[in-house]
Amino acid sequence: MSETLLDKLPLNPLEIPFSLESNGYSRSFFVTCVALLCRCAVLSFIFNCAFAQTNPLAVGAPVGEGSQQFSPEMIKVEGGLLPKDSKVQRRSVSNFEIGKYEVTWGEWQKVRDWAVANGYDDLSGLGKGLSETHPVTDVMWYDLLKWCNAKSEMERLQPVYLLEGKVYKTGGKPSEKGASAIKEKSGARGYRLPSEAEWEWAARGGRKAKKYMYSGSNALDEVAWTRDNSGRQPHPVGQKKPNELGIYDMSGNIMEWCNGPDGTFTPRLRGGSVDHLIGFCNVAARGNPVIRLNVIGFRLARSSR
Repeated sequence: MSETLLDKLPLNPLEIPFSLESNGYSRSFFVTCVALLCRCAVLSFIFNCAFAQTNPLAVGAPVGEGSQQFSPEMIKVEGGLLPKDSKVQRRSVSNFEIGKYEVTWGEWQKVRDWAVANGYDDLSGLGKGLSETHPVTDVMWYDLLKWCNAKSEMERLQPVYLLEGKVYKTGGKPSEKGASAIKEKSGARGYRLPSEAEWEWAARGGRKAKKYMYSGSNALDEVAWTRDNSGRQPHPVGQKKPNELGIYDMSGNIMEWCNGPDGTFTPRLRGGSVDHLIGFCNVAARGNPVIRLNVIGFRLARSSR
């Protein structure tokens, strides 16, 4: 078998230039080879960076699209009128944005830690989750208003919720002044909870609605984790089929806090959970506030411009 260039290379790198010359290869040939190898390495690095940003299988892509990482995302929803069978009295809904996924334990911790370091003392140690991509649970309505304000401030958006004219960071619990003391700043573009009407409009599929009983299907198992298929434990977000608007888990998995009825500061729970039978997962089903539970969480909303 004839010798190749690789066969002629010595084990000691310091001998390479001399070995190459002694075997008929010039120093300039060696330098050219090294330069080409360096260029290939640089191009490979650039390609891999671009691939990681665009490939749905890469780190950072949303759950349900091929990755175990989760990146918050808002869905723009065109407004409309809820059908007559809705139990919400004020059925007209304006344009708004809503979370594609339920807020995860990973996102909750990130914002909560920033919040506690910036005056949101009440949020210290609150919330639970089974993993970074599971929904956050064991949170109450008051906790969520403060967390939404903190997330808004983190992203340099105007906070929505006010207490006595100031950004709502602490206090305002039921044993104190209660929900009536909390106001929503008009025109604020920060994060908030969806109104009950907004939540139901999005769960039904908005203007793309196909009149499903559950959010995205008449076959509950396609779109929801319930008592019958979940092992009665919440699952990572985005594993089931989305609804017509591309929103996940609006039926089942965890119940979600809303402002309602009719957008007022009276808490309401929607969507059913892994602890509920199929009737509670209907897009029109409603629940009343309870204590902190491992089947109650939320998703974000924002007002459109």
